Amino acid sequence: MKKIFFTLFLSGLGALAPFSTDVYLPAMPEMTRYFNTDFSTMQLTLSLFWVSFAFGQLAWGPLSDMFGRKKMIFIGVTVFIISSFACAFAHSIEFLIFTRIIQGLSACSGMVISMAIVKDSYKDEDEMGFVISRVWLIMTLAPMIAPTIGSFILLFFDWQANFYFLAFYGIVIFIVSFFIKESHPANKREKLSLKPLAKSYIEQLKCKPYLLAALALGCTSGTVACFVATSSMVYIDIYHVTPHFYGLLYAWNCVALILGNFFMPKLSRALGEIKTIIFACGISFLGLFASYIGLSLWSKSVVTLALTISIITLGLGVLMPLITKMIFRHVVKYSGLASALFGSMRFFILGFTSTLISFFISKSAYPMIIGMNIMILFIISFLYLYFQTLKRAN
Repeated sequence: MKKIFFTLFLSGLGALAPFSTDVYLPAMPEMTRYFNTDFSTMQLTLSLFWVSFAFGQLAWGPLSDMFGRKKMIFIGVTVFIISSFACAFAHSIEFLIFTRIIQGLSACSGMVISMAIVKDSYKDEDEMGFVISRVWLIMTLAPMIAPTIGSFILLFFDWQANFYFLAFYGIVIFIVSFFIKESHPANKREKLSLKPLAKSYIEQLKCKPYLLAALALGCTSGTVACFVATSSMVYIDIYHVTPHFYGLLYAWNCVALILGNFFMPKLSRALGEIKTIIFACGISFLGLFASYIGLSLWSKSVVTLALTISIITLGLGVLMPLITKMIFRHVVKYSGLASALFGSMRFFILGFTSTLISFFISKSAYPMIIGMNIMILFIISFLYLYFQTLKRAN
């Protein structure tokens, strides 16, 4: 029972980010009109959140190594709560973008520290891989239900209520954190000044297998970003679905991610890592092929689009926890720092991709699918180089 509670807490802590990005997606068209701006500018509330999320992890990881995981959780979640209220009070798009940047800097504490706690708590690689897959699985529920929650909120309240919900969620995480045991005790902590910290980051980056696996994981997030950043525009403005139906379509896509997360440990044990990766990439390519056919033959069918994209994300659901487990094999010294670094790389790629893709969406879903195609090719390339590097080292 304690293990279940512990896994749920880590998942909830890590889910600060997906809730922050996905709960207000159904409201983005309404918010665009409220602030009298265009979609590309409104998109900055999402993409700059991810960029600040990426850079913030570079601080939270080492800070949690120096001062302990719990203390940093309390500080990060407190800032998250305050910034969520500030987003709700925004009366200009510029102030909203600013508060979203602060929210991103604080939300990243949850994801990086939750991964560091897993590394602290489980020394057996198979057990750690199993827990990571379950944390990823439960975390995936957040983007699945968040747009549904957001669309339900819009039935009764204005867009501001989405950010009140985020503040309430942060308060719940803050309270539950009191019941979690510190996983990084004082006798294991080391103080790092700026120069040694920079040196530690450089040492970690020089580990080529770590770098390649982290870039591959970043590109899985970049693939998802192509969908997340454009889905509300594609489904609501191009296919003219209601915000509530959009939430259901988005949830279906996340079901595929959950299934991939769930089956990853079984596939990995049965096939081995390399064959599992080939299998997962094959599924995603099958989804891409089906998407191109669907857009060519049934361009007005939103259900066809949602089904084919879910095949792509099924493969990604297998890859994400598997690559995360691979990354942790190559921690040079500090697990918090290593977790922060690959998390930062992941969300920088996510933020960059979401910003770039938003400029290409017009009256078609093709840019979204092409963007996902390009990112999957990057995933395959980095994983190929990863295994080649290991082969040469042995």
